[in-house]
Amino acid sequence: MTPPVRLISGLVLTAVAGFVDALAFIELGGYFASFMSGNTTQFGLAMSGPDGRAAQLLRGQGLFMPLTLIGLFFGGAFFASLISVRETRWYSGRVTALIIVLLLSTMLLNQLPQLAPMPVMLLAAAMGAQNAVFKPFGAARLGTTFVTGTIFNAASDLAKAMRGYAPRTRWLQHVYVWFSLVLGAASGAVLYNIVGLWSLVLPVTVLSVMLCIILFKEPEYVS
Repeated sequence: MTPPVRLISGLVLTAVAGFVDALAFIELGGYFASFMSGNTTQFGLAMSGPDGRAAQLLRGQGLFMPLTLIGLFFGGAFFASLISVRETRWYSGRVTALIIVLLLSTMLLNQLPQLAPMPVMLLAAAMGAQNAVFKPFGAARLGTTFVTGTIFNAASDLAKAMRGYAPRTRWLQHVYVWFSLVLGAASGAVLYNIVGLWSLVLPVTVLSVMLCIILFKEPEYVS
């Protein structure tokens, strides 16, 4: 079982991922900041050519958007992983600070008419980096920006629990992670309708609070 404090921290991060992904989906016309499986599928559809039903669904979008988002996600994950591998102390704080900088950069650069909506693509780098905030610990994968594996783990742990091979309620931790992404995405969409991309102020604030908590805790506690 994942300890409650770490579980709550992970749920908050996953909600942030859902929130940010919803904003990216709206701004980029159906592309994702955190769901690289979806972008990969769209990349494959774009490769099929300009004719057919797939091209109609993509509304003329080419290879650039999905491939760039995948590359940015990879880059964010790579640099954040470099930090987490190199740093034995405070790596969670450094990665969190990187995510905050990327979110703020997206929000501010997008105010320049000649750039919008291209800065929104930086959200993919932020979401790639977020997966390195916490190292794997316990049953639930915490702070990740995707939940396909989480849904599988919930089903798997439920089956194991019914056979007596896992704690009876452990599968619910995976469900909590899934639900936090849903709640974050719904909140992001609602707030976007009110203030647009300035909605990023909310996840920046949440992550800033988490960063302060990390900095005031012992390194062994947060890593």
